[in-house]
Amino acid sequence: MQAVAWWPGDAAALKEKFAAQGQQQAFGQLSQGEQAAALASANPQVFEELAAVNKAYKARHGFIFIICASGKSAPQMLEAIRSRINHSPYDELGLPISLLRVMDGSAAVFDCLASGVTDADGRIGNLLPASAWVAPGTYRMRFDTGTYLRACRERHPDVFRAVPFYPEATIDFSITPDMASQHFHIPLLLNPYGYSTYRGS
Repeated sequence: MQAVAWWPGDAAALKEKFAAQGQQQAFGQLSQGEQAAALASANPQVFEELAAVNKAYKARHGFIFIICASGKSAPQMLEAIRSRINHSPYDELGLPISLLRVMDGSAAVFDCLASGVTDADGRIGNLLPASAWVAPGTYRMRFDTGTYLRACRERHPDVFRAVPFYPEATIDFSITPDMASQHFHIPLLLNPYGYSTYRGS
């Protein structure tokens, strides 16, 4: 749940929701399992180094260092952050994305289901846990294009504006019961002055 503090929405409400649904313990167990290798291989000196480099990383880039910890030892994660700390924000920052769904009984109130950032290939394949079924309803993909385009400006100041023309892009789509077992790929094709989308396969 520590990562929830960095979620761009109402973190307190999100924590309350997890607790109300009895999921907080499950998330804690999942997190502990993912970080087991790191915890088993670390010592106080490595933890201190990780804390110091993480602080420096955030000071340089303006956001925390994120890595898939599953199976990685603490020295491996320390090596990874050291190899990336001197990157530009353009190289480091993917496109932040949030997935929301209209709450049951409401026509316009959205509930945030998940959030994350795209990888080096511009994809985010683990936004939701793998499942063969998707709950029918109206969904919204929210793309923080402003943050991404400002980072792009550092690499290409002659192409990207200081104030992005599109600070955010949202895509609403509906999943009907007959579509619930299908796969959904929702791409955003983005440039400084336009974007488009389609349902991919």
